[in-house]
Amino acid sequence: MRINNFPPEVIRILLSHVPRESLAPASLVCKTWRSAALHILYRCVRLISITDNQHLDGLLDVSRFENHPEDLISRIIRETNDEGKGLQVSSCVRRLRVTWNMDEAQLPDFGSAVSKMKNLEHLGWIVSVVHEIGWYDTLVQLHQELPNLRSLSLTMAQNEIPLDDSGEVISMVNLKELAIEFDEQIDQEPELEMPTSIVNLICGARNIESLSLDLQVDDSLEEYPPPFNWGPNTVFSAITSRRFPHLRKLCIGSYYRPTSLECLKGPGSGLQLLLRNQQQLQKVILYMHARTSEAELTITPLEMEETVPSIRHFGGPVLIVEALLKSRLASQVEVLEIIQLENIQRSNLPDLLQELDNQTVGQLPNLKGLSISTNGDGTHNNTDNALSLLAKLASRTPALEELVISAMQHPTVENKARELARDTRSASAPSNSFPRAVASAA
Repeated sequence: MRINNFPPEVIRILLSHVPRESLAPASLVCKTWRSAALHILYRCVRLISITDNQHLDGLLDVSRFENHPEDLISRIIRETNDEGKGLQVSSCVRRLRVTWNMDEAQLPDFGSAVSKMKNLEHLGWIVSVVHEIGWYDTLVQLHQELPNLRSLSLTMAQNEIPLDDSGEVISMVNLKELAIEFDEQIDQEPELEMPTSIVNLICGARNIESLSLDLQVDDSLEEYPPPFNWGPNTVFSAITSRRFPHLRKLCIGSYYRPTSLECLKGPGSGLQLLLRNQQQLQKVILYMHARTSEAELTITPLEMEETVPSIRHFGGPVLIVEALLKSRLASQVEVLEIIQLENIQRSNLPDLLQELDNQTVGQLPNLKGLSISTNGDGTHNNTDNALSLLAKLASRTPALEELVISAMQHPTVENKARELARDTRSASAPSNSFPRAVASAA
């Protein structure tokens, strides 16, 4: 059988192993190959209109339109106006990331072109750079016209959403995944009071299964709080009264911008209340950071049982991991990520090693995946301590299949770009996937 007579699905699998730079020439072989190559080339697209390197590194396997994003927009509009044309680029795009400082005249064309991407599943949009031109109406249009759009990621200014005259935030009930991040680089003063429209946007996505909130700005991790009257904890508190019946995954902060540990202190704290109100959560990832002046956090095994009774996959600092492992929940945990940021009291690998020596941690019969982050030589969380921890856990984890020992790097612009690139590439993987590896460097 000639290779171009293979079913399109088989050809697509074969071409997926071809180096990206060779896909364009391969698409010239015949129409069948062109169709398969276009689906691979345009599956993930990034529209870029910036000149620095902050968001560009590591994106070799993503179609990029650097500083000329309008070229793709014009192409899609031309193709969709040509009814006799065969395969169209708009039908190939599954994931779209937009970093485009467009003007008011470009916004309607952008909305028109993206609304033609009927197979689009994920939209990531840095809307902070278009805050003044009414981006929200375009987002509403896309939500209404794209039947497969189930995942939305917004990087926003810390300001009210620019709404139309109705002043209403619509409920995006079709979304399954929502991620909100505040832009720490935008040159715009935050609101003095919490933007209620952002809270309404989150609460309106009531059918989501996954929620990621990265709301900490660098200033609020300094010794003194910023000169406005709200922060991540205020937002957490505001959404605690809302029920997300399908929510299974919650991620707070990120390694390069962790959330203040203050949000977890006390039964009345915003994050504590949010967790307790979502008893069905199975996956919780917490990137936490502490000011030097903050009082020590205390969390008990009983509090863990009351807060996350359905947990299967947990990631966080040793202080919280230790309480989890001492609780009755330890026997049901399947994936554990020990995320270290050095500055949280009683929350380093030696502290957990001591508890293991004291035999206060029982068996982990269902643990299949384990990740331990390290901060390098000369720190408490070095590779030697990680390996010692693994040795002590080995007898307690008979079902362990997957292990990652990750040498984490200090936050830099380049690291953030690589993290974003990994997010773009891996988003089509199952949300509960865990990399099969013995060691890695992030």
